[in-house]
Parts: sequence; C-alpha cells; structure tokens
Amino acid sequence: MRHRPWKTRLSDMKEAISKIISYCSGLSSETELFKNPEKLDACIRNFQVLGDAAARIPPAIRKEINGIPWREITAMRNSREAEAKLRTCIFVIAGLIWSTLSLASAPCADYQNSSEMVESTKIGPFTYKMSYDPDTDRGRLKIIRRGKVVYSQVGSHFYINTAAKCGDLPKAGASITGKRRRELVVVNWTGGAHCCYTLSIIALEDQPFLIQEIELEHSWPDFKDLNKDGILELLISDWTFAYWKIPFAQSPAPQITLGFNGRRWVFEPRWNKKARPSPNDFLASQAKIKQAFVDTKLDASLGDREDTGAPVLLWTEMLNLIYSGNADLALKLFDSAWPADSPHKKKFQCEFGRQLGQSPFFEDLRKINQPDTVPLNEHTDCSTSEK
Repeated sequence: MRHRPWKTRLSDMKEAISKIISYCSGLSSETELFKNPEKLDACIRNFQVLGDAAARIPPAIRKEINGIPWREITAMRNSREAEAKLRTCIFVIAGLIWSTLSLASAPCADYQNSSEMVESTKIGPFTYKMSYDPDTDRGRLKIIRRGKVVYSQVGSHFYINTAAKCGDLPKAGASITGKRRRELVVVNWTGGAHCCYTLSIIALEDQPFLIQEIELEHSWPDFKDLNKDGILELLISDWTFAYWKIPFAQSPAPQITLGFNGRRWVFEPRWNKKARPSPNDFLASQAKIKQAFVDTKLDASLGDREDTGAPVLLWTEMLNLIYSGNADLALKLFDSAWPADSPHKKKFQCEFGRQLGQSPFFEDLRKINQPDTVPLNEHTDCSTSEK
C-alpha cells in the first residue's frame, strides 16, 4: 500500500468534517438528523473516516496541535462511538476541529511529503539528514560530521527535536545521561494507526554509537528530570494488555518509569512504587467495579461480556495497583468486587495472570510487590479452570 503522509491525513480530516457540515446544513437540530437515515449513515461514515485519519497523525504532531480531543476522535473509527459523538453536538465538534486544523503547524523535524524528500538540519558539528521514500515506505537517518557519514539507521518515519519542542523529545545534541557529551534521541514510527514506535538514544562522540534501543509499541516516549539532577528519566507505557478482551481504544496501558543506571535505562523501583490508596478510595473503586459488571451486561464495549463478563474497569484498576507496588490490594479488590452470582471468576483470574506474565517488566513488578501477591499463570490451560 502506498504511504500517505500526515499532511494528507489532515486534509482527509478537513474533507470529512466539510462533508458532515454539508450533510447537516439546513437542519435545525440533531433530532432532525436522526430522522433522516441516509444523512445519518453518511455522517457516521465520515466520522469513521475522521477517526481513522486522526489515528494516523504522528503523536509528535498531535501534541503540537492543541485543542483537539485526539483520543475521542480516534475512537470514532468504531461505528458505535461515531454515533455516540453525533448524539452530542455535531456542529460544535466539527467547528472546533475545523478551526484548529486550519491553524495547524508542525515544528518537529520530519520528512513526510507526497514525493521523496530529504530533510537536513545542522546542530553543532553534526548534520542530521532524514530521507523518506513513500513508494517503498522506507526511511533512513544519517548523522554526518565533516562531510562523512558517521552513523546510519534504516527505518520508516524518523523524528528528532530540532525545534524548541517536539512531542517531549529532548533537543538534539543535549545530554540526557549527565555525561559531558552530545546525545541524540530518535523515534522511528512505522506509519501504522497507533503503532509502532522505536526509541533510539545515540551518543554523539567522534564515532557515534547506540546507547540503547527501546520498543515503545503504541505510544510516544516522555522524558522528565524527576529528581533535578540533569539525568532524564524515561516514562513509557506497558502495552501487554493491548487488545486483551477489549478494543485498543479501551485497552489499559500502565505507565512505567525507567531510570539511567550509568549504562542504560532500566526499571526504577523508587519511581514506580506508589503509596497505597486510602480505605475510602479502595471502597469507591470497589463500588465502581461492581456497577461496571452490571453495565457490561448491557454494553459489550465496556468489557468482556461474551466470555467472563468482566468489565475493563476491573483489570484497569488491578493493573494500576500492581504496577504501583500494591498487588495485594489488587487481589483483594478482585475478590471483593467480583459479584457472587457472576461465573467464570477463576477463568478470568487464570487468564489475567497468564497475560500479566508476558509483560517485559514482570520480574521488576515482583520486586516492588510481595512475590506471592503478583498473579502469574504462564503455563496454565485456562480453558480447564473452574467456571
């Protein structure tokens, strides 16, 4: 499939909004729209187009275009979500997105265009050259010093920060490890709707070398100096539960904080372990989950209605507790919130533990929790679990 650059996706969004506004011209209310099934279907289709195009805008660009509810828009790829958005206020939503997109600009250094293009930026002694061929959907990053290529990387869509800000990436050439040298943070995006991203951190010495490469899967990295020592921590999401029993838009992705240990970024217990929730907060979560079990019976988009009946809120809250070092409370919440008349409790617990065991940070999670409290069923056939 021929790659379509992100600027074209913005045009797709504008065109979809234009069509929606056109279909609704002359209507005095949303009620009139819903009385016209032809116009309603056309609007829903274009909201799906809008959501699909928005999902393919790079995260760095989304962060630079303020005022757009990107998560809600991308969820409209699902027809149920699209119709729900129509029932709110179609004209306000469309007008907001249109006016914002009309003023959109992107300061990040990128190279996506309708034809092959090369972007070259010089910072200090290094020149960063990024090329992209939309016909093959392949790109290349080259770092050049004194006319010689000293580092090269092949991928698809490369992003570095050559401006004041580019989706929270540190500025090219700035040291993020505390070492007295220039360093470069690069994100390579494959071009999918929300996947996949790879982070590369490069030391810019006479002969540049790769410090570390991290697969980010579905989300953009975030760098912060949490303890103000000049060494940046890296905040990423663990997507182990992406698509697990639920569409991607509702999938929980707990945050993980990595710290630099002098050689690479690793799981840092002091930044990941959090205080225990208060008894009142725990009881409030328990009540919400119990209600969510009831709601999921009526709306399959809220959880695993067709199998175990569990709402996504249950495993979202369990993951939040496990990833903050409170796995014992996660098990307590699970036991207390699961309705007595709802079957498949052990089946869900088995499947949840098996999925959690696939996390690349599972052993780290065991270290910040009491080991026996972290669910794990890597080798269990959950189909034989008690119903």
